Amino acid sequence: MRLALALTALAAVSNAAVIQPRKAEEPKYKIQLSPTDIRTVTEDEKWALREKHVNFIDITGLDEDPPKSLQMIALFPGAVAQTTAIMALLPKISQTRLRSALTTFSNFHNRYYTSTYGEQSAQWLLGLVQSVISASGAANASVKTFTHSWRQPSIIATIPGKSARTIVVGAHQDSVNLSNRVNG
Repeated sequence: MRLALALTALAAVSNAAVIQPRKAEEPKYKIQLSPTDIRTVTEDEKWALREKHVNFIDITGLDEDPPKSLQMIALFPGAVAQTTAIMALLPKISQTRLRSALTTFSNFHNRYYTSTYGEQSAQWLLGLVQSVISASGAANASVKTFTHSWRQPSIIATIPGKSARTIVVGAHQDSVNLSNRVNG
């Protein structure tokens, strides 16, 4: 009798216990809103910040700040020193070529870093940089991609100079809008 009662109770409890399917954990991103405000957020939380016009940088996957001993102080010139060289280059700038490149670049549905369009826009830009390097005749200049955990690669062009100094110039080519073409 006790065994039958125990089995009945066990059957009732096992039928009452609903096993919920385990949800896949949503990816988390490390973002920096200021030098001292670093947060871990979801994709939805990133969009909520964008809607509130809160600026941040996604630093997911980046190493911690380099040790102070590796950081260098940059001294910026106080005046233009290469006026003659710049003036010689100005007539070579083609508004038609600039407009054509910008039109092509702007015609991607968006350039969002996780989208197919973002990946396609990066591949187009890579080809453009490759053609500029080829046309320049700069023998040691090169361009390559850097693969991330998202679809859109970074593009790294290297143009060796006459000294051992390194100058890094950065640009941002992805859009902040996944679906609206206005900002893409």
